[in-house]
Amino acid sequence: MPQLVASPTHILALVKGAAEGDPIKHITPMGLGVHLDDAVACGLLATRSSPYDLHVTDTGLALYEAHLKDLPDGRANHWGSAVPTVAVDQVMRLHLEATGRLAVVEVTLTAPGSGVVTVSQGTRSPKQPQGTLGRTRNAAGRATGWYVDDACGHDGRKPIRVTGRTKDDALRKYLRALGLWRDAITYAHFHYTSQRGN
Repeated sequence: MPQLVASPTHILALVKGAAEGDPIKHITPMGLGVHLDDAVACGLLATRSSPYDLHVTDTGLALYEAHLKDLPDGRANHWGSAVPTVAVDQVMRLHLEATGRLAVVEVTLTAPGSGVVTVSQGTRSPKQPQGTLGRTRNAAGRATGWYVDDACGHDGRKPIRVTGRTKDDALRKYLRALGLWRDAITYAHFHYTSQRGN
């Protein structure tokens, strides 16, 4: 499955330009290629009669209104730190979703300090990976962190056990052990639900 090849900043430049009536206003024509393909794959731009007859989608327009309209005029190469991190994050998540790699982890907390972890989206496994979440403890019985234990193993692999300082740390290590790509782990969605009022 392909990772994002294009620069998120240049994808944003295409969106800003298209929203302002000129898709290449902030990018050179030589920079279109993969940036245009990824902008279309992310659902930010759409083509009409030809690959270069572009218009901004509702998703792209919402992104423009929220984060791009106040970026400076001129080429995206000169925007530097003016590009909002939240806009880059949105491009990354949209690309992961478009390529089927957006990891979604459902965590059901069944008791204080324990629960069930299911990776409901983002792996190519025919069966959703599932593990047990719990607290790690030192010799004195004090909680020191969290673990995820997939004792049955996964897709014929050895059993998985990872630990982390926080729940999210342990979950990210679990995703890494399952073989997810780094960008999918970075932008993974963790949904926590609780039973018994935790």
